[in-house]
Amino acid sequence: MADAMDRVQQHVTEELARNITRATQRKPLPSAFFCESCGADIPQKRREILPGVCFCVTCQDINERMAAHYRKGE
Repeated sequence: MADAMDRVQQHVTEELARNITRATQRKPLPSAFFCESCGADIPQKRREILPGVCFCVTCQDINERMAAHYRKGE
């Protein structure tokens, strides 16, 4: 007979499987031609490799560094 922990583990496994399925079936948004932050051109190669990209490399790096900085302060 399954105890509470077995049921919780089963629920977590099923939820993970649903999330993976949802994420892999989702169609990516089209990539932007210009950075939403600074307006610079986003190179074709970057748009091909990262579907749905909306920031240039520099602005993406700044955003990631700021996010990491704010996460440290929590």
